[in-house]
Amino acid sequence: MSTTDIDLRQVQDMLPDNVRDMAGRIGLPSTLVVVEQLGGTLWRIAEGRARRGEARRAALAELVGSEIEEQLHAHYKGEEIYVARCHKALVRWRDLEITERFERGLRDGQTVRSLLNDLAREYSLSSRWIWEVVNRPSEPSPQQSTLFH
Repeated sequence: MSTTDIDLRQVQDMLPDNVRDMAGRIGLPSTLVVVEQLGGTLWRIAEGRARRGEARRAALAELVGSEIEEQLHAHYKGEEIYVARCHKALVRWRDLEITERFERGLRDGQTVRSLLNDLAREYSLSSRWIWEVVNRPSEPSPQQSTLFH
């Protein structure tokens, strides 16, 4: 997933405390990559001093990328961390991205049908589901207050 034009604060409140802590240490975009790749698992962040540790670091880098692996190593080396699945936050992030890309495509002159079909193929969803996503009322962002609060 790309974070180009999406305000990630819209999903941050949906994350458990330990994932929010990780986001505070390595950034929310990097944390979401970790969640996508390792969600639902317990992972030991190797210290990397011995051959086995170096192999474990390389395996993690293969999953999340070497830059993110280095960030995790700097903050968590020697620790065992549980990475929650964060399913609701990832679905919300995906839906925000779909909506943003749909609106951008309309502004660029693409037809609704071509956008629906392109996004459906890219996200492995039906075009009807994409239509449902882009027609949902938008939720207020966390920094916005509602009329009654």
